[in-house]
Amino acid sequence: MLCRLLTNSHVLSGLDISKLGVRTHDAKVYPAKALSIFKHLDLAVLEFTSKRPYCTPKRVSPRNPAKSAGILAAGYPNLRDKIVFRPGEVEEIISQPSFKDGYEIGYTSEIDQGMSGGPILNFSGHLIGINGRSSYPISNWYVYTNGERPTDREIERFRKLSWGLPIRVFLSTADPQMIADYNLSLSLGN
Repeated sequence: MLCRLLTNSHVLSGLDISKLGVRTHDAKVYPAKALSIFKHLDLAVLEFTSKRPYCTPKRVSPRNPAKSAGILAAGYPNLRDKIVFRPGEVEEIISQPSFKDGYEIGYTSEIDQGMSGGPILNFSGHLIGINGRSSYPISNWYVYTNGERPTDREIERFRKLSWGLPIRVFLSTADPQMIADYNLSLSLGN
């Protein structure tokens, strides 16, 4: 069975993409290849083959969550062999313009190194986004897509949050055939 995985493109930085592997929730590792790396977005799609079917999101919410909405952010932190789920809530939605690389959702979940590319779920189980940046980053990456920067006061507030890309960004830029293959659309979810 052909499986596809949405992750962050920065997860692939510095890796030999001819030797990629995907570790699934059941601790199996499969050889993978980069299928798509999105220009101007911190997103990539990997593809691997397995005899076992893996979770395909059936519940996707293309709308940005509301401020104060409860969420779960998940991923595989470095130095751990299991997936972790971190509860939190949405504190910021930045769009029109968004931050560079497509970041729009600021949330309170404590994201560790290695959790990039993991899902952000609402409490109904809908996929709403992809983890990408943890709070209190070393670099000041806060730049809008129009090239402007937030004020120092805004940056101080933004640094306290983890950041992710809404699934809407992927759905609006992905290959239409890929969207059709997984029965996803911008009209799914609540």
